[in-house]
Amino acid sequence: MSNPSQLTAALLAIIEPLVTQAIDAELQRRETPSQHAGQLLTTAQVADQLQVSERTVQRQCVSGVLTSVQVGNRYRIKREDLPGG
Repeated sequence: MSNPSQLTAALLAIIEPLVTQAIDAELQRRETPSQHAGQLLTTAQVADQLQVSERTVQRQCVSGVLTSVQVGNRYRIKREDLPGG
């Protein structure tokens, strides 16, 4: 296996399933709300619901347009605080 393209193919065959598995686990983690969060939504969930970018939701949290709580360096928004919620 001295050919660089063969080595690359072999490495990809090993790494690709691991990366895919890690990405799937992270997406699942992000989609699954914490047991303690109750009706708190992530900025990504709110962005999806309002059909805006996640950055827009973050800016609205910082400016106070959206009522939110800060958990570490992330924002959570109560479902009932959403427009039309």
